[in-house]
Amino acid sequence: MRFALITLAACVAATSCVAAPVPQPRTAAAVPLFPGLALTGEEPVAEGGEVLMNENDPIAFVSGVKRAYVVAVTPEEVHGFYLGKLGGKVDYSSEDGHESIRPGGSTPVILSLDAHGFDVELGPDGRDMPGAKKRGLLTKFRKPLASGEWVQESQFQWIVRDAKGDLRSFHVSVQDQGLARDWSSYRPNTVVEITVNQFRQ
Repeated sequence: MRFALITLAACVAATSCVAAPVPQPRTAAAVPLFPGLALTGEEPVAEGGEVLMNENDPIAFVSGVKRAYVVAVTPEEVHGFYLGKLGGKVDYSSEDGHESIRPGGSTPVILSLDAHGFDVELGPDGRDMPGAKKRGLLTKFRKPLASGEWVQESQFQWIVRDAKGDLRSFHVSVQDQGLARDWSSYRPNTVVEITVNQFRQ
């Protein structure tokens, strides 16, 4: 549950995140789906037991589900869709705890972006692959973000608290799966994973 711990603490501390243009979704069914997404799998989150947010405030994992989807467009398009629907900004401290969320309230959406890098990497045939090869492929087939970067993976995360005080965490991941392993070709192929976990305090 280490990932969940970091996510919960970081989300609540995101006091300077940009608020979503609409209220954050509070149920799995309310999370928007990019048009054309095809469901490829669904599985329960198997982790359980007591989760310690800090020494004095234990919460218990109740249940969770992860759904995976795929769509034949670039990840920049999918990223832009979720940025428009959910908002989000990377700017938080991990010092605060989830107890600051009031019943019926929610955190802002935290956005994290892992952009493609262009260092030399070892290819599947054991030879070095220059970063310029990947950059040329992305430049040819994909429009970068306003920052000039290309999405390798972006994540949108937030938490809501219901009227009883229980917590529900949301994680939307947009992943680029279109580059060939040897960077010889590209085809639009983006995976979206949506995970929703329920915790009881």
